[in-house]
Amino acid sequence: MSKILLPIVCLTVAATAAAESALPNPGFREWVDCVPWTSTDNTTALGQQPKDWTISNVIGINGLGKTQVGEKATGPFGSVAVKVANTPNSLLPTQTVPGYFTLGTTW
Repeated sequence: MSKILLPIVCLTVAATAAAESALPNPGFREWVDCVPWTSTDNTTALGQQPKDWTISNVIGINGLGKTQVGEKATGPFGSVAVKVANTPNSLLPTQTVPGYFTLGTTW
């Protein structure tokens, strides 16, 4: 049994490492300004996001209703993560902005 288990564990670890290295900026070590997309070509940043990733922050209209749903979180031993949460809109608290991040664009 142990002769079969060791190769399976080794293959699983190798496959996991290969999949992580295929992602851009694995480990979220590099961060850049988050400039939420708007139909009026927004250039105002709201928080930061991992380089090559997009957080679903909302800038609102002229800053009204801006909502930050994601942020950098640090863990033990210097590990870095993205913390996202569904967050009420700052202008209309009954309207919740979904928190997510993606490799694509949010809209």
